[in-house]
Amino acid sequence: MLKPVFTIIFLLASCACTRVIELNPKFDKQPIYDPLPLTIAVYKSSEFVNRIEKRDLLIYPVGKASSQLFDQVLATMFTTVIPTDTKDPKLLSGHLQLAGIIEIDITEFFSSVKYMKSTGLIYTGPSYPYTITYRFSIKDANGAPVAKWSVLGHSSVMKPCPDSILCTHGEVSEYVMLDAMTKFILDFHTKPEITHWLSLHGIKEGEDK
Repeated sequence: MLKPVFTIIFLLASCACTRVIELNPKFDKQPIYDPLPLTIAVYKSSEFVNRIEKRDLLIYPVGKASSQLFDQVLATMFTTVIPTDTKDPKLLSGHLQLAGIIEIDITEFFSSVKYMKSTGLIYTGPSYPYTITYRFSIKDANGAPVAKWSVLGHSSVMKPCPDSILCTHGEVSEYVMLDAMTKFILDFHTKPEITHWLSLHGIKEGEDK
């Protein structure tokens, strides 16, 4: 039987084995497009917001970070964004000018710890040690599907962190999230089904920057 002092030391040692990776991605790129004069609702499930990924001894709060990043992105895309806890835009009767609803989810997050140094903190390996896949769906104000697609974000270069030779787990994770969100914006403005939906609201191709 373990003595209390050894039990406490063992428990403390066990707790010290895991590390929560701090994720705080910032979307500070110059917008390619002007904000669209639309009111959009955004739905994020609790499963999405609270999603965490554990890789060996590393814990990634990818849901919370992705949720905060998506809010930043939508703020650059539309003049009015309304958070909602329903997937049905018809239930948002208080917003008569609602154009539609956007939903986001994470379908996959991949990290390969074998590419890391023994410290578990620094990325030194080849390309693509991290990827994240988001799924987006858009419905119009009547609940009819407009578009649904997935976007893959990855670290496409050997040194994805511009200010340093080596990158931490958190920096590479943030990089792939930002990569995916940039692709989401481009997809939104180029997919034919979305372009058609926007045209129904008087927004024609070529009105952006």
